[in-house]
Amino acid sequence: MRTILVTGASSGIGLETVDYLSKRNFHVFACIRNKTDAETGIIAERANIDPLLLDVTNRESINQAFSDVIRQISSKGLSGLVCNAGIPLAGPIEQINIDKFSQLLDVNVLGNMRVIQQFLPLIRITRGRIVFISSISGRIALPFQGPYSASKFALEAVADALRVELKPWDISVSIIQPGNVKSKIREKALKTLQSNLATLDENETELYKPVYDLATGHAGRKSIEPFHVAKKIERALSSRHPKARYTVGIDTRILSLIAQFPTFLRDRILCSKLPPYGH
Repeated sequence: MRTILVTGASSGIGLETVDYLSKRNFHVFACIRNKTDAETGIIAERANIDPLLLDVTNRESINQAFSDVIRQISSKGLSGLVCNAGIPLAGPIEQINIDKFSQLLDVNVLGNMRVIQQFLPLIRITRGRIVFISSISGRIALPFQGPYSASKFALEAVADALRVELKPWDISVSIIQPGNVKSKIREKALKTLQSNLATLDENETELYKPVYDLATGHAGRKSIEPFHVAKKIERALSSRHPKARYTVGIDTRILSLIAQFPTFLRDRILCSKLPPYGH
């Protein structure tokens, strides 16, 4: 039985991945930040799922999680590491709270690097695999998602460099690029947008009001189930020849195509999808 560690496993893509892998004879360490997340549901019910308290922004928490894993698997190593932990942040660059942006980078980029640095020796033992959960936002920077895109662009750079650096040990590094996914991160993104609005005065709000209205109205727009992302993660962990990148969702394929257009054409297409503002 292969042993996999999944960060950000309390909900959404992370929890679905834990569920999917545990049904396919993987032993899964499901990383969560709160004990209550392990008291009900699949994490509590299945024998081959072990909850693991881990905060990717806290070095002491990561060290403790590493010690807990070592106690259970001894020197057997990990077959895979799924770096899924992440938070959203949306809004106009002009109005983004810099402290929140810093927190975003700490979780989405530095948090994943901390986990990689700590657990890589266990991956090297088995010549295992590393999977980063990025986004189509790591391929093309969409307006009003600049901070989130910045974190995913950075994450993809880390993954690309790491993939080559680990070639001598035959450790594969794959990136999963989903589009819109039904998960709590969508709800969190809307809440952060509304929270940002609450801090603005009337003049600042008016600058981008049509965009804020559009974002709120699109909160429930069509998206795929996290199950489809979990399937691609399992493929990256199990395929004989894993790909460097896996896209998930029709919107991802469309935006990947747009990203290849000349800049002026790409910008024109993106602008055409926005409501009139700034006049």
